[in-house]
Amino acid sequence: MSRKLSLSQAARMLGLTRQDIQEQVLLENLKVFEGTVTMDDLKVAFPDHQFEDNTMVERMQKNISDAVHKMVQSEKDGVQIEALSKRAYMLNRELSIQKAKADYYEELINRLKHRFIELSTTGGNKAELIEIQQWLHNETTDVKLDIDLNSNEIMEKQVEQFMQPHVRLLPSRHDYLSDKSETLLESALHAGLAVDYGCNNGNCGKCKVKLISGQVEKVKNTDYVLSAEEKQENFILSCSHRAITDIVIESKEAVSVDDIPLQNIYAKLKKYEVVNEKVAVLSLKTPRSQRLRFLAGQEIKLSIEGNNSEKLQTHLPIASCPCDDMNIQFHCPIDQVNPVFDYLKSNSSRNLDIQLEGPDGNFILNEESPNTLVFIAIESHFARIKSLIEHALAIDLAEHIHVYWVVQDESMLYMKNLCRSWDDALDNFHFYPMVTNKNCEHNIGEITNNLIDEVKKQEHLHNLDFYISASRPMMQSLKNALQLHGSMEDNIYCPVC
Repeated sequence: MSRKLSLSQAARMLGLTRQDIQEQVLLENLKVFEGTVTMDDLKVAFPDHQFEDNTMVERMQKNISDAVHKMVQSEKDGVQIEALSKRAYMLNRELSIQKAKADYYEELINRLKHRFIELSTTGGNKAELIEIQQWLHNETTDVKLDIDLNSNEIMEKQVEQFMQPHVRLLPSRHDYLSDKSETLLESALHAGLAVDYGCNNGNCGKCKVKLISGQVEKVKNTDYVLSAEEKQENFILSCSHRAITDIVIESKEAVSVDDIPLQNIYAKLKKYEVVNEKVAVLSLKTPRSQRLRFLAGQEIKLSIEGNNSEKLQTHLPIASCPCDDMNIQFHCPIDQVNPVFDYLKSNSSRNLDIQLEGPDGNFILNEESPNTLVFIAIESHFARIKSLIEHALAIDLAEHIHVYWVVQDESMLYMKNLCRSWDDALDNFHFYPMVTNKNCEHNIGEITNNLIDEVKKQEHLHNLDFYISASRPMMQSLKNALQLHGSMEDNIYCPVC
């Protein structure tokens, strides 16, 4: 299998810039898959170019192909991984048996030495030697070893954990690892994939997928009944099966906002926490049998029945990742006049039912772009950016992620610790908090210029995708400035502009 490289790695290898690689992609001379290119495709696209340190690259390729570890496998590799897992288990069992035998014979030899010592000190005779010979024969014939198989069980669990099944979805060819403690659906959602499903409880049949290859196991009883034809064609419910080996399945996936159905769900209030004078964080929990499907960056309409049975409504961007569809988070701008926020502030301890209708909005990630991601949030407009960041991290979308959060004072960085934890834990994540000590809406031009200067330190704007969440005037100012400094209009994403 040809080695996959990021665009930056390919550029360094060829002694070119990332923009040179990108131009070949735009000319369709070089294929890109999930932000990577293969060595074989690079050689076709640059036939006359001298590859730098080619010997080292080939050696690295050989080491990777020879290594025994879990990588993304093709459909044909499933049987090899299964065989490897079984072989590892059998070798460990054989090792335990041989170790038990060795321990036994070591003890037997020590006992034999003591018998000879006793014989020499007591002036033993031939009859006693014959007795020892008979005893030794009995001890080494039909040995019943008390082997501790717990070590085998532990090793088997370690092998199973090490060999987490790899799942490939068709026709998208998205890949993810499926934890054996989770169903196929749960693992796909945790991997950030927008697969089709409904109740997640085996009742509706919307999570139906077709098993192309590999082995699965049913782990939940379901009320939905597959037809005889569906069973013959290997259809299963992903909400009730887990992967045993590497598998390939056909599954519907949402790739655009049109693929997400409009939903009407009642969620329970988990927590309403005022984090500063301008923002409160609202956490809701949806029913297990009716979770919210959405794409990162979208918004939803919230409705609450007020004190006089009046219906209070507001629209808010979702601040959480689609990978956790039962726990939905919103950031409420409480400095604005809004009856929903006023009601929540005085009724946050009650077991409230909150109606969710939607989702709406086109401010979503372009998952086909190989560019570095730059997220810009101004003041309290961080909710959409947080959702996009968490989704990008879940699907490992970009080689680098840069986050700029501009606020008037330090207290407005209400999720600073979360961003810094990502920065500390991830090599490709970079967080830049910017405190202006000035009203952002009254200093749009200055803030725009400062942001552009900071972003230009990263790399050429042509190689960056920008996602901006701010007030309408601020977004328009940033969009105009980015285009003026070389960014393509198609590489700038805003909720409204």
